[in-house]
Amino acid sequence: DPSRIGIVLFGRPYNAFVPEANKGIPHKFASRGISIIPVDFLDLGQYRVRDHMYWSMGQINLKGASAVREHPQLFGTYITNFSCGPDSFIVGYFRDIMGSKPSLTLELDNHTADAGLETRIEAFLDIVARYRKLQSLKKENKKPLPSFIPTRSQLEQSRYRIITSEGETVTLFDPRVRLVFASINPFTSQAIAATYRSKGIRSLVLPPANEEHLKIGRGNTSCKECLPLQLTSGAMLKYLREERPADEITVFFYPTAEGPCRFGQYRDFMQDLVIKQQIENVTFFSPSSKDGYGGLGREFILLNWNAIVIADIFEDIHNAMLVIAAHPEKALAKLGDIWSDIIRSLEKGQDVFREAIKQASETLKEIPQKTPLAEVPQVLIVGEIYVRKEGISRRWLPERLAAHGIVSHVAPIHEWVYYVDWLLENDLGLFRADLKSRIKTKIKHNIMVKAEKEIKGVMAESGWYLPRLIDIDHIVNAGKRFISPRLLGEAILTIGGPLAEVGDEFCGAIAIGPFGCMPNRLSESILNLKMDREHVLPFRNDMLTDLVTRRINNLPFLAIESDGNPFPQVIEARLETFIIQALRLHSVLKDIRTTAIKGTA
Repeated sequence: DPSRIGIVLFGRPYNAFVPEANKGIPHKFASRGISIIPVDFLDLGQYRVRDHMYWSMGQINLKGASAVREHPQLFGTYITNFSCGPDSFIVGYFRDIMGSKPSLTLELDNHTADAGLETRIEAFLDIVARYRKLQSLKKENKKPLPSFIPTRSQLEQSRYRIITSEGETVTLFDPRVRLVFASINPFTSQAIAATYRSKGIRSLVLPPANEEHLKIGRGNTSCKECLPLQLTSGAMLKYLREERPADEITVFFYPTAEGPCRFGQYRDFMQDLVIKQQIENVTFFSPSSKDGYGGLGREFILLNWNAIVIADIFEDIHNAMLVIAAHPEKALAKLGDIWSDIIRSLEKGQDVFREAIKQASETLKEIPQKTPLAEVPQVLIVGEIYVRKEGISRRWLPERLAAHGIVSHVAPIHEWVYYVDWLLENDLGLFRADLKSRIKTKIKHNIMVKAEKEIKGVMAESGWYLPRLIDIDHIVNAGKRFISPRLLGEAILTIGGPLAEVGDEFCGAIAIGPFGCMPNRLSESILNLKMDREHVLPFRNDMLTDLVTRRINNLPFLAIESDGNPFPQVIEARLETFIIQALRLHSVLKDIRTTAIKGTA
């Protein structure tokens, strides 16, 4: 019956298909005489899975969208929930597939009113009726619009190739190509970009994210995606619109992942954004160990590793200077000069870099301190990598803690690199590693550990850095009592770090992530309950933890979700409470250590 229509119901079965969660939406259609078809009733075998869509329900819903788009009598209704992480991307992809064909998205929460749903369904059905009438009157043989050809990139024999919008094939070494990095903090992006310049690749680091970047990003996203995507997309678009030279072939450096975190969708979203806005000669570069890091060689990989480690160290030194430098402004200015020397050394290669860090350590010794670093309170900041590292995302949290005499140690990026290798060694990654791959990973790991010890040992001699060597097994073992290591991603590190180290090296921990971040919310739910004597002491089983938890049962912990705006009043109040608790724990630790030293004497 060509006069009838059917509504295909999209979503997750546990909320879209059950009456306890879908607020009677299917019945509202059925009561109007319209057939309702759950998306998994459709035959989807002939439809292609979207590239890099690693969520299974995402695959089903997007294949279903393709089926509905092609069928003249089917229309889609997508039921989602407020703050659903994967749907923040999938709903956008769903609408892109639908194109001009009407669809209805209903975002439900505990406060959704029944009358509002009735109104939206009525309006949707009116739009569908008008759309069908227009389709029947649509003129045939309409002249097609000229197609846009996006710039592509691909690997050929472990070499990275760029196929421009004009069809020309170039490499990263072409003088027209510029590799562009988003700023994650004053150190990391600059250091990594310098290693690419050492190979003769032109590279540029964008300015630190600001309110303008956030505004542009929000204007080109649904605002439901992660904060890092909004900031980096805003910075990218501002550069392309206002600063890029006319003849430049722009390659954005954009790491990716294979899930379950939303981070793995960032690059795909950005590629779609470039195509929608028809921006020519823009592509993305996401090197990994699987492709030999674009064929840049082993020496480059080691230099890149050194860059990441030294950047994390300099961030620690920067945070220490905010608190213990006798003259903070002069000290930070000198640190900037030293960092410029490090960047120049990375551009020249491994041997020059080794000499540069020795010189940096010697120069740092000359900067006066008002208090030794080991004596001041220190707080661990964990959570999603970008948000915990980037200024506007974390609302300058280390600077705010420094105003209270607290030095921040932000969980380093090289901790994540070790974690990725740990997954491969323990055969927990998404892709099974053969024996050869495991051996190569083990050899690489040993080289990385040796380099980390060497760099941190040299920088510790300056007196401005405490050599914290990453023990990924210790962190994972602390976290896996409450979360399975098979749940890949940041969550186990966010949980394991505070459980393993607060009350010993640190007097508190803050977990910060984007608003609606699933791993961060999972971590928060666990740490709010487990940062106490009952759970920490049995894991550590040491005298210091025993003495500390006898006096302070609940160790200081604070979880923060950031959307880029100033923290709300409730978070400000909790932050003030956390600072008081952290300073109290530091006093207890200092008292215990002083007593222990006197006893030994």
